[in-house]
Amino acid sequence: MKAVIMAGGVGSRLRPLTCRISKPMVPVMGRPVMEYTLMHLKRHGIGDVSVTLQYLPETVAGYFGDGSALGMSIRYSYEDRPLGTAGSVCRAAEGFTDTFVVMSGDGLTDIDIGAAIAYHREREALATMVLKPMDSPMEFGTVMLGEDGRVGRFVEKPTRAQVFSDTVNTGIYVLEPEALEFIRKDAREDFANDVFPRILEAGKPLIGFVSGDYWLDIGSAGAYLRAHRDVMDGAVRAKTAWDKAPNGVFVAEDAAVDGGAVLEAPCYIGAGCVIGEGAKIGAYSVIGPGCAISGGADIKRSVLWSGARAGARAQVRGAILCDGSVLLEGATVCEGAVVGSETVVGKNATVSPHVMIWPGKRIADDANVRKNVVWQPLPPSGALSEGGMLGTWGVDMYPEAVMEMVRAMQKVFGPPGRVLLAHEGGSVAALVCDALSLGWRALGATVVAAGVAPLLLIREALMRGEAQWGMVVRALGDEVNVRVVDKNGICLGRKAFRKIAQNANDMASSAALHPGLREIATLSMEAVVKRLKGTMLPSARDSVFVIGGNGTGADTLIVALKAVGAAVDTMQDPGEMEELVNTGFYSAGFFIDDRDDALSMVTKDGVLNEVQMLDTAIYALALNTGLTRIPLFLECSQNLEGWLNERGVETVRVGREEADAWAVLEGQDQAQTAMLVLTEPVCAALLCAQMCMADPAWLDAPVLRTGDVCTVTREVDCAHEKLGTLIKELSAAADPGDRLLVEGVRVRHGDGFALVQPHASRARCRIVCRANNVEFASELAGFYEDRVKAILGRDADAGED
Repeated sequence: MKAVIMAGGVGSRLRPLTCRISKPMVPVMGRPVMEYTLMHLKRHGIGDVSVTLQYLPETVAGYFGDGSALGMSIRYSYEDRPLGTAGSVCRAAEGFTDTFVVMSGDGLTDIDIGAAIAYHREREALATMVLKPMDSPMEFGTVMLGEDGRVGRFVEKPTRAQVFSDTVNTGIYVLEPEALEFIRKDAREDFANDVFPRILEAGKPLIGFVSGDYWLDIGSAGAYLRAHRDVMDGAVRAKTAWDKAPNGVFVAEDAAVDGGAVLEAPCYIGAGCVIGEGAKIGAYSVIGPGCAISGGADIKRSVLWSGARAGARAQVRGAILCDGSVLLEGATVCEGAVVGSETVVGKNATVSPHVMIWPGKRIADDANVRKNVVWQPLPPSGALSEGGMLGTWGVDMYPEAVMEMVRAMQKVFGPPGRVLLAHEGGSVAALVCDALSLGWRALGATVVAAGVAPLLLIREALMRGEAQWGMVVRALGDEVNVRVVDKNGICLGRKAFRKIAQNANDMASSAALHPGLREIATLSMEAVVKRLKGTMLPSARDSVFVIGGNGTGADTLIVALKAVGAAVDTMQDPGEMEELVNTGFYSAGFFIDDRDDALSMVTKDGVLNEVQMLDTAIYALALNTGLTRIPLFLECSQNLEGWLNERGVETVRVGREEADAWAVLEGQDQAQTAMLVLTEPVCAALLCAQMCMADPAWLDAPVLRTGDVCTVTREVDCAHEKLGTLIKELSAAADPGDRLLVEGVRVRHGDGFALVQPHASRARCRIVCRANNVEFASELAGFYEDRVKAILGRDADAGED
């Protein structure tokens, strides 16, 4: 006996699940739903099947082939345009000479097909509709049967007023070949709307077979989730790997589940999955093949397709993650939501209930998505910071992407000759560094491998002419930052990286005829200390410093301080460090946070934060060099600017792009040394420590004690596309003589100022306020925070109208 499976529909109600695969290929418990239909037919002795295809036909034909793997024979009927349910069956069943069955490829059922066929033959019907009683029939076609079992009336998807029966059309039919004569060939025809009314009008026997067996139309995300629950509850007789699950928990043999993970029955863990320590897989959750669930992630009543990833502390509640989708750390997807294929949901972002996100989207960190995301403009260069290219390992940072960046760099800047490569430790950083090495050598460049080394040593080596370019990889967990440094020791900024990004998809470049060489470099702090000693005053006393931090920065500073004759202790608690410095035993303390290169200094009078340290380092430079032009970052105090100008030093306000600061310094003696102090926390700390050794009272200078020395910093969530409106309105409200538009807007307020600028890489804006007392600085920060939120809130309200 033969059958026709209808598998050509677009599946618009199931989008975004069906954006990249056809509806019959949607996986249920790790298998395409159409496979259950095929196996159901096979159990009833039907092994010769024609499949109608129109939408994404290759996804079906490529998977099932000729059916031999299932012990069946499958042929395909391709449509170049939609022909409707009946039109497609008519074409697929051409040449059939005996009774045949029609089924949908996107339903899940265990209806007794054999009984339906027997009833059809017993009643000598031309066509038999398989019917199912349903509590809520409005989503389906309702059918009324006469006492003789004949179909008397039916309405497709009735309103409440039109409901006259609780039996619905399942889309499963038993047909005689003569029924095809009621279908217009090569026309768009539907069984319910066109063909069955003609059969009734002709007085031919159209019979209804009512079944109490399981049937589910997977026509929505909710129905899709229900299908998995029904399989695990045993409501449907569908043979799956889960049937072998002891105690209701199935774990594939090659899945890796940490002993500290929690698995609640019933649940399904597919092949190749990795479940981290402390992860929780709740009941009725299905984790598809190749998924990765990080420690602390919590999955409840959800379905994850192949290759989906949930980062640390991510939460999924009754939702669907399509193949290759990624939830970064702390992201939440709420009940009924769907995250499309290869979509990335940013850190701490929330996808609200029943929100649908189409494939390939990037949701910003901290975002709260309340509406469907179907179209999304190309995101800004959010992965590009002032100093490098940012990415998440396995999401937008992987070997192929790294090598693509290398090719784009060569296209923009030309062959480099020699490239100095280093990483700051860790397996992920080392792997990215290896990919960079392969990429450059394939293009014919000589790679000078420095192994594990901080950015500071790479800068100094480039200043000495060791190579034309340098690249340093830092990885904190899965977050990767690749910094690119030119021959002057300057990190490339956004403008340069934008050019690289614009050329990243141009694959015209090819491998060199002769691969480049690989050399080994040995770098040390001696060259850095030697360069800085020219700006240092001679030590007047022995000094002891206490150092804290969480990475290579603190370790490098310890080496540097010892090289200039200082004694060093370590301490990881900033509060305890402050207490120790107050005893007078320590000259000062320094804390370097490698996550954002933030430097703070602990003195007997308190803590100098990152912003205040900029002032301190520039003041030290002015005292120890003959610089006549100095770049002042936007956060630097107005008081310092006035002091420098009084001494005849020209100042230029710059943003955080290193190239802008270098443009101010270039051509002066000790320009490269000054750049090291301005860009490297270790060098700034080393110079300030040397000042303490030469003159313990140097920090008491009036320029560092008076004026706008108090700093208050805030951050506010702000979508990238809203920044233009925000800065425009803040600028328009300020007096032209008091405002400065460089990387945001800086507004003078008497002896203080407020700076509002975009965050380097996240969907936020940063507010920095300085004044001569904490109260005024806090007042300014509060005013601008409220103003920013008001502008963004009003804009959001306007967008919803």
